[in-house]
Amino acid sequence: MVLLIMMFGMATAASSVVFIKLGTINSLALSSYRLLLASLVLFPWFLRDLKARGEAFHIRQIYPSLLPGVFLALHFSFYITGARMVPGAHASLITTLSPLVMPFLMFFMIKEHITKWELIGSTLSLAGAVYLGTQDSRFAAEYLKGDIICFFGMIFVALYMAFARLNRKNTRMWFYTVPVYLTGGIICFFLALFSGADMLPRSSGDWISILGLAILCTVGGHSINNYGMRKLRGQLVSLINLTQILFAALLSFFILGEVPPSYFYPAALLILSGPLVVILLGGHKNPEPVKADHRA
Repeated sequence: MVLLIMMFGMATAASSVVFIKLGTINSLALSSYRLLLASLVLFPWFLRDLKARGEAFHIRQIYPSLLPGVFLALHFSFYITGARMVPGAHASLITTLSPLVMPFLMFFMIKEHITKWELIGSTLSLAGAVYLGTQDSRFAAEYLKGDIICFFGMIFVALYMAFARLNRKNTRMWFYTVPVYLTGGIICFFLALFSGADMLPRSSGDWISILGLAILCTVGGHSINNYGMRKLRGQLVSLINLTQILFAALLSFFILGEVPPSYFYPAALLILSGPLVVILLGGHKNPEPVKADHRA
């Protein structure tokens, strides 16, 4: 059941490339509205978790959410900027490469050991990413710049997901997740404001972009990712995220009419071979337990 929920989350998260391209509002402002609206929608569940704690609220209780919120804000800022510079499938391909770094984050943060097959699978995926970047630089310089920006977005989303795994036993899901979204939204809002960006949505496409990213991609996709990091091994969640590539390519083709260039397909095949090696040959042992700490 958890894997089915995760696949639904991947489909909703992959639609982000479509909603990003439907609007033209500044990427920082869009990131801010997306996260602030998501935190507003989920606020009743935050209150439910607060009530379940049986304690009066104090700001220190949400300290575990603050740093992940910073990473999420940086992820959206880079990802939305990069996604507008490359085809939708490319943006999802680069941004879902967290299996390259997740094993190392998991080891250093919670001692989930890197296996031989995880290293082999990550190497295959990295080879595919390097191939895609090389081909992009030959055919479109703008693609390469967009790929690099999306790559930084991937680093920040991997850190954000790793902290969700680290904090899985320390606090209830919505009590943790809603402040993450709120923190990210506030940071993006002030970054947009101080950069002099136009903060107002100017078209119906801008409003569709904000609503779609907030409800489907954040309340749906990102919340399910946080749920997965609480239930599954961190590397497995990052591997499942790679299926966004297929969903994004299909949605970009049918809705935006974007046809990926021919070299995208071998790159995608090589990248997807990485998680297949880990799933089929490596197995997935339960991670070492983390002691629960319910202190505020």
